Amino acid sequence: GNILEKAIGDGIPNKTGWKVNKATDYYENPACPRMGSTPDFLITDTKGRPGILQTKCVDRLEFMKWDGAPPMRYILQVQQDIACVGVQWGVLGCLVGGNELKLFEYDRHPGAIARMEKAITTFWADMAIGKEPDITGDDLGILKELYPEVSHETIDLTSDNELPDLCAAVLNAAARRTD
Repeated sequence: GNILEKAIGDGIPNKTGWKVNKATDYYENPACPRMGSTPDFLITDTKGRPGILQTKCVDRLEFMKWDGAPPMRYILQVQQDIACVGVQWGVLGCLVGGNELKLFEYDRHPGAIARMEKAITTFWADMAIGKEPDITGDDLGILKELYPEVSHETIDLTSDNELPDLCAAVLNAAARRTD
């Protein structure tokens, strides 16, 4: 995705006539502290309207599962970019199967943005008081599907000799990935 991101950005003006510039800044929503965004590109359409462009590389078989619309997580990512950058529209540009460009344009959706702002504000307020976030319905369903054999009983791992090493390995892997 990162390798082809530039190619997608470079190809869009040929199809649309828009100006496309690589975004290099981190944007924070002034109405919602800690709601941030790193769009892939800043764009200007042929009428001079500024917007954002988020790019994705999508396998053709995966794209066929979309049934004409991108997954909600991608649409919400575009809405978050729109809110943080302060523009009125955005585009999800998808390179499908490595050779077909699909563009999905979205206007600013105040209702969706308001819900994200509320959820983010609640999340950080909970973190400040040490309250663990609730599992959402989607999270719980995904976890049950991935781990159907897991029971809901609490287990005590304080005497597990392998747990500290496993935790250290996860933290080291996360640090390497960040680097």
